[in-house]
Amino acid sequence: MSSAKDVRHVSTTKVRPASYIGQETDNYQRIDLNPFHLVFLSGTYMQKGLMFTNSQSLPKQQQKEDGANDECISDKINEKHEDDNTISVYINSNFEGVDFIHATADISAEDILSPTFVPQSIIDSLIPFNGVTELSDGALFIGCSANHSVCDGASIWHFIHSWSAISRSLGDHTSSPLPVFERWFIKETDCPIRLPFSFAEKF
Repeated sequence: MSSAKDVRHVSTTKVRPASYIGQETDNYQRIDLNPFHLVFLSGTYMQKGLMFTNSQSLPKQQQKEDGANDECISDKINEKHEDDNTISVYINSNFEGVDFIHATADISAEDILSPTFVPQSIIDSLIPFNGVTELSDGALFIGCSANHSVCDGASIWHFIHSWSAISRSLGDHTSSPLPVFERWFIKETDCPIRLPFSFAEKF
């Protein structure tokens, strides 16, 4: 049975949404997190995976199209050490994009589809890769993950559905509705909210 050691990293590519092209990475929008989102920072990431038994090559530009309307998927969670020995956590929209991983695996679609229960070792070997894993029989496994403080389950499924629509339309697709990035705060909230930790690992 295949295991994590059978998954091999091929390359890592920086993926930027179409709306980020031409933007400087030293210009960024800071999106502070409200208390409702801060509680999810230490929680388990949402991890989703889709497998396609018949693959079709698409130009890289088409693979990136959906990010134009899903910048939240392409932003990162950052921390800032404040001057009072606390930290603040925020979403950094700095136009840098995210790493997209290409991997190969000695696993076939049959290994996943034939068992009544898919072995956990197979799932564990595929899910960590945010990108595309080529299986031994030519099938593709596309995986992605996101923290609940960045987006909710409905948002990540909207992203995946939009991704599928782009593939079906060969890139001639506009995602809708547009995501909302602003966080709601109670009036007179002192932003950013400072956490009583000297480093993020404490929470």
